[in-house]
Formats: sequence, structure tokens, C-alpha cells
Amino acid sequence: MTLKPFQKGEKINIQSNVVEVREDIPVGHKMALTTIEKNADVIKYGYPIGKAKALIQPGGWVHTPNVMTKLGGTLEYSFKPTENKVNQNENKERTFRGYMRANGDAAIRNEIWIINKCH
Repeated sequence: MTLKPFQKGEKINIQSNVVEVREDIPVGHKMALTTIEKNADVIKYGYPIGKAKALIQPGGWVHTPNVMTKLGGTLEYSFKPTENKVNQNENKERTFRGYMRANGDAAIRNEIWIINKCH
């Protein structure tokens, strides 16, 4: 995951390799460090997180349009938020580890890891 936004054309040194960013990549998103062939596993921290829908070149943005889930039988997901009113005066001491979106909303990055235990 990127720790800062990258602009198309930037060159990044990663373990003695230079990767040129192919498109603007927002902070918190993924960038290919090597070529990922179509239908190949997309690996993050040594584990497959999906499958490439198309060839992804080094420096390419790895995200929904070019990666699909490998979860068989998963139905289409639809997020339908409900609006909860919070009295901000009651919560002045509360904090959480999140970030502010460009539109002023607070947000978090969620990751769910399922690690199989091998015997």
C-alpha cells in the first residue's frame, strides 16, 4: 500500500529497482512492483488478495478495475449506509485511527486477513 499519493511519471527506487509510476495512484492504494500477468494471483504481503483481470505492468495502479476476487460463490455486495446523528459535544474526548477524505468525511481502511493454520 502506498503511504503517499504518487503521480504518473514519478520514478521510485525499490530494493535497487527503479519503477516508473504509470498513472496517478492515491495514498493507501496498491501499485504493482513487477509485471502481473492476466489471471495471475495478485500478491500482498506474500498472500494472494485477488486475480488480475488484465496484464498489470510495474508501476500500475492495482485496484478494482484490474483485480477480481478469488472468493468463489460470493454474491454482488451492496453497501447501503444509514445516517446516524452524533452529538459532537458529547464525544470531544474520543479519537480513532483514521483519516479525513477530501470531502471532509472521516474514514478508515479496513483489512480482513484469514490465515489458515497448517499442521
